[in-house]
Amino acid sequence: MKRILLVFLCLLPFTAGGQVIVDKPLSARLTGYDIDVTLDPEKHTVSGLMTAWWVNHSSMPVGEAMMHMYLNAFSSNKSTFASGGGWSAAGDDGWGWVKIVSMKDNGGNELKGSCSYVAPDDGNENDKTVMRVVLPEPVAPGDTLVLKIDFISKLPSPILRTGYKKDFYFVAQWSPSLVSMRRQVCGSARLTAGIVTSFILPQSSIRTIRFTMYPLHFHRNLSQARGECLLRRLILVAA
Repeated sequence: MKRILLVFLCLLPFTAGGQVIVDKPLSARLTGYDIDVTLDPEKHTVSGLMTAWWVNHSSMPVGEAMMHMYLNAFSSNKSTFASGGGWSAAGDDGWGWVKIVSMKDNGGNELKGSCSYVAPDDGNENDKTVMRVVLPEPVAPGDTLVLKIDFISKLPSPILRTGYKKDFYFVAQWSPSLVSMRRQVCGSARLTAGIVTSFILPQSSIRTIRFTMYPLHFHRNLSQARGECLLRRLILVAA
């Protein structure tokens, strides 16, 4: 029987000890994610269906979207992250990656063919942690971009900020994420990029995550209590 963990992360007014600390958002809600995701502990993969949205609060139309593909930093020893020597895969199954199976806008247009990787910081053509999505039509000021994404991620090993070791899973930085943009003095938009760790979940995001883990194949003589203990060897981080 599948075990389901529902994590509802919504940066709306929250309570502590029954007392309202923030009665309204401190900033505009610019992005949001609704994700159904499944962990396969045998293949060490996380597959998901995600609806992501972004509101254009600028005064200019935007013709492309940028997404962080965090786990691709672990896809080869030529990525900007791995080439620094701070991490190496634990064998052939230790590499990590994230792939887009399908990406559609709210009009049903397939956008996978409009995706390409860019390296705005260092020009490393082997780095695939930032993806550009060319949109069929620009998002006008005040309008909302909606992307429906089918993706699959492979967790790396050993663990470094994310990954797995034996039956322990630290599931962080596991999904594609919209990248924030900032306006330079010259008027051009520059990606607020970086490798793996530079993008932090903005306070302007709303996330709803429904998480399913494939059944763990316990020995039939294991007690239910021990089974529950093993199941808790999973940490899910919504970032």
